Amino acid sequence: YPLASKKLLNAKDLDSFSKAELRWMRNEVFAAYGYRFKSKDLADYFNAKGWYEPKYNDVTSFLSDIEKLNVERILQYEKRKLH
Repeated sequence: YPLASKKLLNAKDLDSFSKAELRWMRNEVFAAYGYRFKSKDLADYFNAKGWYEPKYNDVTSFLSDIEKLNVERILQYEKRKLH
């Protein structure tokens, strides 16, 4: 879901995704910077990706303004989805 790092996402971009897909999309922003996931399911999901390299316990300072806004926006959509 590279768009989450490149442009401000809107409803049209997010509506078609399931709750699980939105969670992966949101966390991919952190994974791209090498965030070490504490959640086993997310760690397993991203460890299966060839590009993922866990390095840091906190990547917040690495996030761009667009990424910060998108993470928040995706989380709002996630909370509204039933499944």
